[in-house]
Amino acid sequence: MAVHGACVLSFGVGAVSVSPSGTIAKPADVMFAQMMANHEGAVEMATTEVGGGTNADAVVLAKGIVAPQETEIKAMKHLPAAL
Repeated sequence: MAVHGACVLSFGVGAVSVSPSGTIAKPADVMFAQMMANHEGAVEMATTEVGGGTNADAVVLAKGIVAPQETEIKAMKHLPAAL
């Protein structure tokens, strides 16, 4: 599996991520990056739905997704510096 240009190597129980620069990341770091990408994808999809969706229920659901996900993304971006 590739994550934004990184190579993820799986060895049974865990995975090791090697970035294009050769930096090796811990499995938790890889999961954290994947979680950020997941949240960003949710915001993108919800924003698209709000802007052009035709199903009223889906639009209401999408409107409730954007702000909380953006708040979590901001928190995650500051978390690595705090660790």
